[in-house]
Amino acid sequence: MIVSNRFDTGRFAGGRFRKRRKPEQPTSFTVVLSGLTDNTVHGPTAQIGTTLSAETVGAPNATVASLNWQWHLADSPIPGATAQTYMPAAGDDLAALHVVATPSDGGPPVASDACTVRHAPPIAIGPIRDRRMTWNSDERRINGNIGRKFAGEELVLSATGYAGAYVDGTAFYIDPHTLTDGRIVTVSATNSGGTATVDFELIVVAE
Repeated sequence: MIVSNRFDTGRFAGGRFRKRRKPEQPTSFTVVLSGLTDNTVHGPTAQIGTTLSAETVGAPNATVASLNWQWHLADSPIPGATAQTYMPAAGDDLAALHVVATPSDGGPPVASDACTVRHAPPIAIGPIRDRRMTWNSDERRINGNIGRKFAGEELVLSATGYAGAYVDGTAFYIDPHTLTDGRIVTVSATNSGGTATVDFELIVVAE
């Protein structure tokens, strides 16, 4: 008598258990950015004018060679930015930047972490000499272009430390309507990368 065994067919044929083949797993990798600038205020940042490079971690050479690259600002693709490198431009200021790598074999796209685009921090390059002024005298323009005391792009200028000290455009004025025997006035230049300052002493006397 022949006894049929339901385990004699398929992967159980011959009384031996054949291990089922696992489905192939997609290649797993991450994308990181190199060339970020260590901004002393904001940490790692994509600095305008400094080239960034996209690199893969954990991808076989064959996968790396077949990746398609696309850089994004605020989740919108940058037209023409399809190389493995990208240099942020002035128009990218304060936008979030990241890159996406898509395998040409149809694998899922992989995005890098986003970083903020910023200008290089301003630098103070010149002093402002101390001033002694007469109280309640006419307002005086101290410097016609105070911005020349700093190096940097897209600078916003301001003055603090004395209520009568202010910047109008790039011209620096003092209106001496408060007596002081020695007030430190600070002129600041600020952009998206940080702030630089220059201090000087202001004395306002009655006569």
